Amino acid sequence: MFSILAGFCYLFCERAKEKGHSEAKLRIKIYIFCGSVIGALMAAMAIHGVINELSDFPIDRLVFYGEKYSLIAFGVAWITASLTLPFITSKDERVHLFTRKKTDNEG
Repeated sequence: MFSILAGFCYLFCERAKEKGHSEAKLRIKIYIFCGSVIGALMAAMAIHGVINELSDFPIDRLVFYGEKYSLIAFGVAWITASLTLPFITSKDERVHLFTRKKTDNEG
């Protein structure tokens, strides 16, 4: 599951690379950071599993914290990809959740 979440970070990053403006470059850094955090925590959890099998040196709750912070990192990437935060989106691409565009019929 965490591989898929890291993959989403990669896809978000590739989509932002196509844009090329300064806000997209900031989003690319966020996606790379979030994907790296997820990857590093997956590696730590895998190493933890091997160590627990080979020795009597358990690290309590490491898997819990690894999953927790991986999900938080993905949540940050997902909110970034939503294009609703004004400081990381250009005005042209920003999604406005609480405003409605007027149609030609509304005058």
